[in-house]
Amino acid sequence: SNVLKLLKKYTLEQIIITKAEQGSTIYTKNNIYNIPAIKTAHAVDATGLGDTYIAAYIAKLEESNNIYESGLFASIAAKEKLENKGPLKS
Repeated sequence: SNVLKLLKKYTLEQIIITKAEQGSTIYTKNNIYNIPAIKTAHAVDATGLGDTYIAAYIAKLEESNNIYESGLFASIAAKEKLENKGPLKS
């Protein structure tokens, strides 16, 4: 795939593609991780969801070193942010 070619060409460790309500996909040299979106019936403010996702992902990955778990944590953080106006508070 084109994403795997980019990983190799630029010697990247990961490429993360967020897909709104379709979740996200994290590509590494050896694996592809499909992370589900965490659904909500109370969408309030989508501003900054990508920033929230990546910040939560990096923080969790540093703690756990588990890509799937970190992606899932990031998806949960994005859902929490989506349900409130302003920055993530929890």
